[in-house]
Amino acid sequence: MEKITQILIKSKFGDTKLAEFNGKFSTIFRNWNQQIGKASKALATTKAAEPSKNGRITIKKAREEINTNLISAYYTAKNFDVLLEELNEYCNQTEELEGF
Repeated sequence: MEKITQILIKSKFGDTKLAEFNGKFSTIFRNWNQQIGKASKALATTKAAEPSKNGRITIKKAREEINTNLISAYYTAKNFDVLLEELNEYCNQTEELEGF
């Protein structure tokens, strides 16, 4: 996702609306990358936890971190779907105006 984000950031569009969509998609991919990365690190923490009282506390905190970040990733995905639909509508309007 980081590579996709970098490609989007470097992309240049003459159409201001497409540039706006590009910026929003960049933000979505950056957020997804961070959310999934944090969940992944928390999962690794659970694997490394010792079988002890402190280990159980560590696992509990990591589970909360995993849940929080995966829920955030879910809503980011919903935002992606909405933005993609808006992009499709915009492109269809543009095609109709240009007679495609």
